[in-house]
Amino acid sequence: MFIIVIKAELAYTEHYYNNADEMQSKFLHCILSLSYNTPALVTSEGRPGQKLMAVTVFVCYTRKDKRSLEKLKIHLKPLQHQRLIDVRYDGDISAGTEWEPEITQQLETAQVILLLVSPDFIDSEHCYNVEMKQALERHERGEARVIPLILRPCFWRITPLGKLQALPRDAEPIIGRGWRNQDAGFFDVAQGIYRVVEEVTLLSFIQPPVIPAQTSMSVKPEKQSY
Repeated sequence: MFIIVIKAELAYTEHYYNNADEMQSKFLHCILSLSYNTPALVTSEGRPGQKLMAVTVFVCYTRKDKRSLEKLKIHLKPLQHQRLIDVRYDGDISAGTEWEPEITQQLETAQVILLLVSPDFIDSEHCYNVEMKQALERHERGEARVIPLILRPCFWRITPLGKLQALPRDAEPIIGRGWRNQDAGFFDVAQGIYRVVEEVTLLSFIQPPVIPAQTSMSVKPEKQSY
């Protein structure tokens, strides 16, 4: 049933869209919609597949940008309502828990890492030399997607972040003159994160399942007649 729906959706997409990016987006949207509204996917071989899980997103920021974090969380809430993402940050650490090991653990397991870049972020010893370094190491190994979110104007392009594609569009600082208001900038960020979530979800969808090795019994070859 799942394969039939996918093929039908692709046929619809190919008929109405000429742009390859639009076709891919339509296909990814179909996968997301089906994965979160069915008990489990079924592979082409008929084996039950795993239900796709929400993409884990960890946010690194300095306390001086806490207000911007709250605005970002509001704009990402629709993705959370659809169970597409699971947003985490240091405010989720329970009382009595050592915060530094917990942040390290979150950075090691997150699929997407958002860096809220500002002059204060770059000035922060822990944000810049610990959290950002760990995030970039995982990005280099292909274990996570790291996205700089440019909050305020700063000289970030000469840092190691300069090699990454930043949000919002054209890396225009959210708190600046490039946007009508901050909501417009954060909305653009949310759209960019949604596209990344589509890509991460697709990769997890097409990745072949790990099948445990089965112990095969040795069979004595039959005697051949000539």
